Amino acid sequence: MYLQMVGLDHHTASIAQREAFSFSKEMQKTILTNLKSESNGVVLLSTCNRTELYLSGSVPFQLVSKLMQYANKTDTDTTAFYEKTGQAAALHLIEVACGLHSQILHEEQIVTQVNQAICDARMLHTADAILDTLFRTAVSAGKYALTHVSDAAIPLSLSEKAVRRLEQQYGSLKHAVCLVIGNGKMGQLAAEQLLQRSSKVYITLRSCHNGSSVVPFGAVPVPYELRLQYLEYADIVISATRSPHYTITADQLLAVQHKPQYLIDLALPRDIAEDCKQVEDICCWDLDNFSEPAEQNLALRSALQHIAEKYEHDFQVWCQYRDAIPYMTELKELVTANLLHSTAITAAREQQDIDAAVQIATQRTVELLLGSMREMVTPELIAGCCKKIEAHTRLPKKAVKQK
Repeated sequence: MYLQMVGLDHHTASIAQREAFSFSKEMQKTILTNLKSESNGVVLLSTCNRTELYLSGSVPFQLVSKLMQYANKTDTDTTAFYEKTGQAAALHLIEVACGLHSQILHEEQIVTQVNQAICDARMLHTADAILDTLFRTAVSAGKYALTHVSDAAIPLSLSEKAVRRLEQQYGSLKHAVCLVIGNGKMGQLAAEQLLQRSSKVYITLRSCHNGSSVVPFGAVPVPYELRLQYLEYADIVISATRSPHYTITADQLLAVQHKPQYLIDLALPRDIAEDCKQVEDICCWDLDNFSEPAEQNLALRSALQHIAEKYEHDFQVWCQYRDAIPYMTELKELVTANLLHSTAITAAREQQDIDAAVQIATQRTVELLLGSMREMVTPELIAGCCKKIEAHTRLPKKAVKQK
């Protein structure tokens, strides 16, 4: 089994570079199905801060060139990519699920995103047993981290961090008029944070979703198509959609008489056009403005790393056991052949002494196994094996020989 991954994230690539590799759902399906035909399994993890491709097979692949090919970016600087293989690739994914590589350390959305990645692969039948087990292990690690790390150490969500920075720069948000473009998870969280600060919040809805969408209590829903009209009233605009098109451009801003003071883009691909940064008297922030220095939250980082390494070890044990299965089959056959040719067992069978035959077979099997592993056998190892066998074997006490 050869496990490998390639990716880029907010640590290695600018938002423009990440944007180029933010694939649509249809393109993600194409990538998965095409690469599955060349490998044993493939899973694609795509979030606003990272694109990572995981693949298992019998031979290594040139995954960087594959990603660049699907993005039509054959001239892209490859230094933004990182590649890992084997257990290093497994540990990286588990660290990602624990939030160790997130822009906001230990943020909770990444667990859902990792789980969604493997669910998508299962739907398309592109995940093999190796990747399925790895991603399940990563999701379990992420969930464990969320529930067992002290709540006091859990950092802010990206939306909350953006709103808190707004408070620092803008001042009190009480009565500030805010337009939130996008009613997804990120947009709703931003609206809730603004409402908690007594802001006047408008939130856009796509017209086709008006009948079923729910907006945060206190927010005023407005049709997405009318967002530019509400720019006239807004002091602050936060955009967080999954639209393939810009929600605001410089030309649209220039056409507005009363311009917002802050434009905050929490989307990838970006919602707010780059040229908006050239419009005077407007402060523009995007995802790259909310990165955390790696040296912050060292205690939290250490706790999460410990969890990630523990779950990576569990995955490694599973892999070793799985790789050993063919040899276990061969070992059973060899031991069986040896026992069938044992004169002591033949004699016990002829005398129809079943107990004696079982005892001889057991002794012979243990001697064969331990004798073949003489250099690795220690008293502690054998004692541990005895304890595990006793714990998992429900026998009457008299059936176990007293030590």
